[in-house]
Amino acid sequence: MFWCRMMRKFTLYFSAIFMLFCSIASAQSTRTVEESQLISKAEAAFSSLSSLRAEFIQISADGAISQGMIYLRRPYQLRLDYINPDSLSLITSKRVIYIDDKIGKQVDVYPLSETPFAPILRDEVRFTGPEFTTKARLESGVISIEMSRDTGEGAGRLTLEFNADTSRLMRWIIIDAIGVKTTVSLQNPVYDVGLENKLFGVPSYEP
Repeated sequence: MFWCRMMRKFTLYFSAIFMLFCSIASAQSTRTVEESQLISKAEAAFSSLSSLRAEFIQISADGAISQGMIYLRRPYQLRLDYINPDSLSLITSKRVIYIDDKIGKQVDVYPLSETPFAPILRDEVRFTGPEFTTKARLESGVISIEMSRDTGEGAGRLTLEFNADTSRLMRWIIIDAIGVKTTVSLQNPVYDVGLENKLFGVPSYEP
């Protein structure tokens, strides 16, 4: 599975989103016109995004804080560098994701389809689907898109928060089946900026 031993500190975050997007069970959603418009607005904004560079702060339920940098060049290319507490990087291509353990000097490879990143790296982003229920609301200048499944193995909730004026992603919040919460916030984002090809290269360690 995607959440391998080297990613144990981030299992909560990855497994929760993975289950929400990849669960095979079906959930039905009844949305208002306003909700549908908010979802479409967020989807369109993310689909039109060409690139993003930002710092991120991840706060786990136990108060542990992880920091790093995120680089996104749509479609397909994403890089997350965890700089605190572990020296790990995640790098995607069109079909796979590489997990670079800089301390252990090892790179593991997994199908991109088995990760939570697959939906946002497609040519056209979709926040709705038969596998989960999607709700949306606008409050205090923030558009919240909530994707959830209430029962079964994939139970949990993912909320994406966007600035209502710019439709830019601000943070995401994960709540798993037992109520454990993880929050990831973007800091100092820069959009539609040129990113060097080497950012998405994969290191090769000597055996």
